[in-house]
Amino acid sequence: MTMQTIVSLQSFPPELMMQRGELAKARRLLRKLDRIHEQSDLDEALPKPARKGYERFAKFRKAVWTDMDALAAEVWKREAGLERYSVVRVQRGDAEYNLQVLSFSFRDGLPWREHWMWELEGRALRKDGSLGLKDIRVGLRLANLHRRHLDGTWHELRWLDEELV
Repeated sequence: MTMQTIVSLQSFPPELMMQRGELAKARRLLRKLDRIHEQSDLDEALPKPARKGYERFAKFRKAVWTDMDALAAEVWKREAGLERYSVVRVQRGDAEYNLQVLSFSFRDGLPWREHWMWELEGRALRKDGSLGLKDIRVGLRLANLHRRHLDGTWHELRWLDEELV
């Protein structure tokens, strides 16, 4: 019989890690994305000659995603010390991801209907620990995070105010 060790995951709730003004801005950005998505769906239903085109909506989405990245990066730096270009290990349940973080984001909805989640996007590490070229996106709310330092050691990242959770 094998014994499994149960590892408790750290909580990284976006709606608690953000300050009041940041949370209001995040809600506005998420609503903007919803409106762009709705308009894009309506555009797709139009006859081809009347469509405004995917590129138009992609341009609007990119502007919102840029603002979301800046906001999320600021929150992560302040609350957990995680910055762009950091190399991290994300452990969630049975899955583990190693990546260099290139952008930050957040979203609401699935898989947690009533809660938000973070998304870290970047380049996956190869098996030997070097930076690869494969893109990777990891969503998290509950996870264990470790950052690799220049000397090769890994240090756990914790949310500074996790006692509030």
